[in-house]
Amino acid sequence: MGEDMNARVLIYPSLIAAALTVMMAAFNTGTPILVGASITFVSLLFLLVAIRRSSDGTQIPPEFQAKLASLENQNHRQAKALSDHEADLLLLRTEQGEAKSREDRLKAQTLSYEAALQKAQNAEKNNDAEQAVVQFVRNLQSRGRLLDFLMTDIHRLPDPAVGAASRVVHQGLRELMHDYFAIAPIAAAEEGSSIAIPKEELGKSYSLLQSKGDQIPESGQLLHKGWKATQIRLPQSQKAESSEERSILAMAEIDLGGSH
Repeated sequence: MGEDMNARVLIYPSLIAAALTVMMAAFNTGTPILVGASITFVSLLFLLVAIRRSSDGTQIPPEFQAKLASLENQNHRQAKALSDHEADLLLLRTEQGEAKSREDRLKAQTLSYEAALQKAQNAEKNNDAEQAVVQFVRNLQSRGRLLDFLMTDIHRLPDPAVGAASRVVHQGLRELMHDYFAIAPIAAAEEGSSIAIPKEELGKSYSLLQSKGDQIPESGQLLHKGWKATQIRLPQSQKAESSEERSILAMAEIDLGGSH
């Protein structure tokens, strides 16, 4: 009877361990380990039933003892395999988390780089447009002395002097405009003549003066024929300039021939 009790004492922990192995395998592992753990658990359960039925106090048959030892060893091996599998799974999840973190950092760096690149490209476009305008104003000065004319208080000059300066400005600017633009009139009719109002072009290439009410008349007097550029050839600077360099519209000039 004492040996029977010892067998029961030995088999209960094994039975509990097998049951725990089955539950853990069901949640954390695949089919192979789950099937093995289930077979071990059922075998231990049958052994327990067989022991409880031996009520005559006889010793447990040797084949049962050998089978019990074999099942216990198998249960230990499966528990170790499950533990190793859980460790591998934890390592895999850790590696996946680290890979996801690296991917997120890479995406953030890529977005930051793209934003910085877009900002630089926009700044470069703005600088190019500003530099083109500055270069055009420089050419207005160099070819027609426009800045000299505009910055001079002509009200203090006699009319002959203003007229002479205007001729210089007119000649230089006319040549410059023909270099950069092909210019043609919008309206073919002579100024002062009566023309039919092109309603489809109002607000685009024609405008109405002294309009009365919402009704648009059929005709009107052409006050100004308008101008359009049929071709544009804007100047381009030869090199990129800094903000300080772009601020110079016309250099100060020094005549060395008049120095002493």
